Amino acid sequence: MSGGGGLAGEGEPWARRMAEGTAKGKPRSALDTIVAAIAEANNCIVVTAKEKDFSDIEIVDPLPAQT
Repeated sequence: MSGGGGLAGEGEPWARRMAEGTAKGKPRSALDTIVAAIAEANNCIVVTAKEKDFSDIEIVDPLPAQT
């Protein structure tokens, strides 16, 4: 079925992020990449303690810094 559904390009942020990780020799988790792609596409901030997995988007770490 065709006709202007608006889904074309929806997976581009995810595919780009997966390809970038692979090209750098550091494959990314598919689930973390989905979260990052959704945040990017919707201009959102990710709340996570896994800063290294989301280094290229804005995040907030909810856990206190370890000293």
